Amino acid sequence: MMMTKKILTRLFLGGLVLALAACNAAPVEPTVDANMIYTQAAQTVEAQLTLTAAAQPTATATPEPTATPEPTATPELPTATPTLDPTALALTPLSGSPTAAVLVPPTQAAAPTQESGPKPGDNATFLYNVPADGKKLAPKEEFLFAVGWKNSGTTTWNSSYGMVYLGGTLTTTYTSIKMEKDVKPGEKYEFNMRMYAPEKPGKYITRWKLVNPQGVYMNEFYFQFIVE
Repeated sequence: MMMTKKILTRLFLGGLVLALAACNAAPVEPTVDANMIYTQAAQTVEAQLTLTAAAQPTATATPEPTATPEPTATPELPTATPTLDPTALALTPLSGSPTAAVLVPPTQAAAPTQESGPKPGDNATFLYNVPADGKKLAPKEEFLFAVGWKNSGTTTWNSSYGMVYLGGTLTTTYTSIKMEKDVKPGEKYEFNMRMYAPEKPGKYITRWKLVNPQGVYMNEFYFQFIVE
């Protein structure tokens, strides 16, 4: 803008000088105040510059691009955990006879690893059985079976004490057996029994219990064997 004003001023002053030179040949005119001429020339130039500036289009500020917000990550929805209906897992028993029986032996007291003092009254500790569980036998095979006990109470056993068949497969021709001698507290006793394997192959178990003269339960054992 300032450069334009300077150029226009110089052009105007140059033209004014040429005009004054041409007027020298003319008749003598009244003297003109130079200051007034410069003032008028300056006002004229300023007015022209103002009009030129007004005619020029106003610069429009270019808006800066608006930053595009980054997409927000969509949170993952929790996966619902399916609830199982306990009744849906229930098994419906099959009709008819099962093809194989699963034997669940009762809990049998293991022989103590450390001697303990006698317990008041009638008490018995199971020691062993021979043959051991898992014995394989032929159908209808006859065999001898031994069961060892220890008198861990404070009473003396006599012939009124004995073992009674409790359940499972009966492998003897009798359901009870008596002691043949007295057994004092701390002493041991062994029952010897003649047994017979069943005729059909399979897995079997027989259970017996030790009782006092009143038939009160003292302890028990079981024997598992296989016929094949």
